[in-house]
Amino acid sequence: MNLEPKRRLLIAGVLWICVASLVGCDKAFPPETQEYQGSCGLFSLAATSEKPFNFPVPQLKCSLSFTFDPQKCSGTCTCRQVAIVQMIRFTDNREGHEGEYFQPTDRQEDRMVHDHPNPAMNGWAIDRGEEFKWAYYARYDDGSWWDSAHDQFDWHVRLGANNSAAIIKDAIHDEKDDYRVDVVDVPVCIDDASTCNQAILGYYGWYFGRSGGSGEMSAVTRYTALWMRDAFALAVAEWNKQDDNHPLVIHGFP
Repeated sequence: MNLEPKRRLLIAGVLWICVASLVGCDKAFPPETQEYQGSCGLFSLAATSEKPFNFPVPQLKCSLSFTFDPQKCSGTCTCRQVAIVQMIRFTDNREGHEGEYFQPTDRQEDRMVHDHPNPAMNGWAIDRGEEFKWAYYARYDDGSWWDSAHDQFDWHVRLGANNSAAIIKDAIHDEKDDYRVDVVDVPVCIDDASTCNQAILGYYGWYFGRSGGSGEMSAVTRYTALWMRDAFALAVAEWNKQDDNHPLVIHGFP
């Protein structure tokens, strides 16, 4: 995510290494790799639960990569720049608050999907910080990117291309002691010279939770439900309504 006050998310194809003097590692979850119908490439996710030194709550550090291969969806396209849009949903599981959706910042909560008759659609929002106007993960208002030159930080992006992985990294947490986090990552071609410019190249959904007084993080679990696409379209529509945001105009792979 983008230096949000409550939490951030990070993604890449390797497990994180914990330095004993600085970080206490709780658990390294097995990498998840996936190809599925409708995706124009290969996704891979690695994640580690940890509690950093002098940090009040555990967090999940994760690294997601997507390697674009148009032949996976029977297409032909050369794309020189693949970025990722991330949508996210927090669900409160504390007694008395069960099922309540929330987001890490007020502005993000303002663009959360509400009141849809299908409960699976509600609670989602495009995952960007208070001050950012582009929907693409780790893109600044001037069009530049917080890229892998900043690998020492908890979040950044590496742009992809044909057969070269796009990678986002993040670290996510909240002060509540019982909640679930759902994430959908959506790679998009952003290359004006490409025949698939602004095309969605796939969807990758995953979730984890934190529960009970122990603060134990649950293993990351993936899913490929088709409703992800409808939920993403609704979250994009809410993003485009918000003042000052750069409109996100995207479409399916040609």
